[in-house]
Amino acid sequence: MFKPTLIASALLSSTAVFAQGPLFEVSSQQMANSVNAAQANMSQLSGAQFQLTSNTASLSLPVDGAQVHFTRKNASLSASGNLIWQGENDNGDSVTLVQTAKGISGTVKTNGDVLKLKPVGAHGHQLRTLKPEQMPPEHQPGHVMPEGPLAKQVSVNNSPSIFAQPQAVADTQIDLLVVYTAKAAQLSGDIDALIDLAINETNQGYQNSGVNATVSLAHKAQVNYTEASSSGTDLNRLAGTNDGYMDEVHGLRDQYGADVVVLVNDVNGYCGQADAIGASASSAFAMVDYDCATGYYSFGHEIGHLQAARHNPENDPTNSPYTYGHGYQDPSSQWRTVMAYNCNSGCTRINYWSNPNKSYNGTAMGTTTRSDNTRVLNITSPTIANFRSGGTPPPPPNELENGQPISISGANGSETLYTFEVPAGASNISITSSGGSGDLDLYVKYGATASQNNYDCRPYENGNNESCTDTRAGTYSIMVHGYNAYSGATLVASYEQSGSDLPIEITESNLSGSQGQWQYFTVDVPAGASTVDVSTSGGSGDVDLYVRQGAQPTTSSYDCRPFRSGNNESCSEAAAAGTWHVGLRAYSNYSGVTLNISVQ
Repeated sequence: MFKPTLIASALLSSTAVFAQGPLFEVSSQQMANSVNAAQANMSQLSGAQFQLTSNTASLSLPVDGAQVHFTRKNASLSASGNLIWQGENDNGDSVTLVQTAKGISGTVKTNGDVLKLKPVGAHGHQLRTLKPEQMPPEHQPGHVMPEGPLAKQVSVNNSPSIFAQPQAVADTQIDLLVVYTAKAAQLSGDIDALIDLAINETNQGYQNSGVNATVSLAHKAQVNYTEASSSGTDLNRLAGTNDGYMDEVHGLRDQYGADVVVLVNDVNGYCGQADAIGASASSAFAMVDYDCATGYYSFGHEIGHLQAARHNPENDPTNSPYTYGHGYQDPSSQWRTVMAYNCNSGCTRINYWSNPNKSYNGTAMGTTTRSDNTRVLNITSPTIANFRSGGTPPPPPNELENGQPISISGANGSETLYTFEVPAGASNISITSSGGSGDLDLYVKYGATASQNNYDCRPYENGNNESCTDTRAGTYSIMVHGYNAYSGATLVASYEQSGSDLPIEITESNLSGSQGQWQYFTVDVPAGASTVDVSTSGGSGDVDLYVRQGAQPTTSSYDCRPFRSGNNESCSEAAAAGTWHVGLRAYSNYSGVTLNISVQ
């Protein structure tokens, strides 16, 4: 299924706004491929694990003995709190990487090839090239998916003329419950990253094609289930409500308001299966092999069946519920869309849904009469997005008051969120847990929700005595995780502030940025203040300082902009009560800069 890719010198190298370590030395080992028991090369890091950040400006991956360079296109956090880093280069290559505590997983598209990256072991990563001619069949031979009530209703109640100008609903959100088996979690290398990557790729395919919908992770969970010898049996057990197999998924679906349920497992020789073409709420179930879910886009493919999309007409000539509801393949150019089967000559599956109004390398990606999956998805997605109505939202975070201790207890594996607001001018900021029995872990994140994959501070000590400190004014998110069950512990967050609001002194250290990048800071100036003094100093490169009262500064709107070479710049303004905004813009790459804000 995969062509071995030998990585001879490094797994990843990067250029980031923070200094990175040297290239990693790697060795080559062998690892079995689960789908066809073939062998694939594995690359093993000998140094510390590579770390991405949202500020990583560029990175290189070794492909066929050469380093392929990518620059950052976008960096964001998934619903699970994992970093998703997307890059591209001038050759049209692209990469999507997901970083979790286990390492880095992702999909790489370069020179017409698709490669998959996943962590293996403590510091190992495996990079494999996807070979479409070696991929297993999408479904079992002879498998015919029934048309669900949604498809039948559409087919009976609507004439073709109604769909001449389909009215799609923008930003339709389909909420997913993704469950997985222990075997899929083991073989995938990092099941959390795989799920985040599958959702990201599905949404990217929608965006590429003009599908006005998104899929969103409502919840994920491991099920206590061992795969059967038949993938059809697995799917029937997933959808069954009282058969003694995975019955808990139905309660989870209702609890989290999931419109669709997807099982990630180790399918025996096939990529996946859906319960219906055009599903109802009771048949909105699909399963996908962990090794086909990403890079080969089978995760989105199986959901597409539930949305009433069919394969290409050469392999599936059925014309209901939509005559134009098929995928598309172009054998001459050797590519095919998400719903299409492979060509006889071998066609790479690309992350696009058939659409005659879109082109790929100058060729239309569908036809108006037979192949327009995009049109189908825009019609059916609003119905599917209302199979469930939101579920029970998680409780809001608990707000901590300055210096007021609270008693906390939690079960093994529990996660409880708190927030803490720190005003401007505060000092000696600390968040501490102590006492009681058991073992809790403290996770603290400034300006975003804390999680096991997203934190600024995690002491990770035995027992309950843990502490984090910081210097920044603003909102802190605190997550207490039960490493083991704990009880009778104390949690307290505190800061110190002088009796007067003045003076206010704020220092931000070790700031970095890439060319053209902005960073913003604010300070609330009280009545009675006389001056606002702002300065930058130290480090390397060239950062420009901007100061403005009442709104974020821009290159054309500001109260002060020294605009000097290097990093030593300062502004002194007569104070007026209200919010003052400080902007740092990278005239060129800079690092190690210190920002000081003083209000007198």
